[in-house]
Amino acid sequence: VYLELRILINLKMRLFNKKGNLFMLKIINGYKFYGKRVVLQDINLTFEDGKMYGIVGVNGSGKTLIAKALTGYIKLTKGSVFQDDFEIRKKNNYIIDAGIVIENPQFVDDYTVEENLGYLKKISENTNNINLDYWYDFFGIKEYKKVLYKNLSLGTKQKIALIQAFMHDPKNLILDEPFNALDKDMVKKVADLLIKYRDAGKLIIFITHINDDILNSCDSVVEVNDGKASIIK
Repeated sequence: VYLELRILINLKMRLFNKKGNLFMLKIINGYKFYGKRVVLQDINLTFEDGKMYGIVGVNGSGKTLIAKALTGYIKLTKGSVFQDDFEIRKKNNYIIDAGIVIENPQFVDDYTVEENLGYLKKISENTNNINLDYWYDFFGIKEYKKVLYKNLSLGTKQKIALIQAFMHDPKNLILDEPFNALDKDMVKKVADLLIKYRDAGKLIIFITHINDDILNSCDSVVEVNDGKASIIK
């Protein structure tokens, strides 16, 4: 029953960088095929620590596949993904020290918010530094701590997904549509947090299909169209 939860925490925390700080993520000559269909074509992108990147494009353009390739959720058909000199998915390995929201992270429907996040905290190697009460207050969901996950609204589920990405203070954040289902005030609050994290030296990559105001604060914006990526800022 905890398979998805174990995958979530393993992708983020099971490996540590023994050399110190990480400096960049990059995709080199990246292609992804599904059968004869090319869904990513000649992707060459570099993402540096201490910068914030927006990835934009219409639904189905391939932007989420880029995030999956960067994290190791998928393996490219051709090309390579590197975190510094560490090649992701070369030996079925994944990104190191990252908080990830891609599509819909899986939680246990019949467990409460507190039980789901408490379990993730328990199996995290950074458990002693995780303060869940801080995040309940930040997102204004303290009253939902004992509510079953399956009974939560879409907006509250989105907040839970963001908490599991933020709570262990990762060096890298890769977030697919992080503002979905959030109200205007919470969008601004999360956007301000991402800017703060960027200014503290973290690498922030987020994906959106709308023209969020936070794009103006990005160091660079990548547009994906029909599986091809181009830098537009």
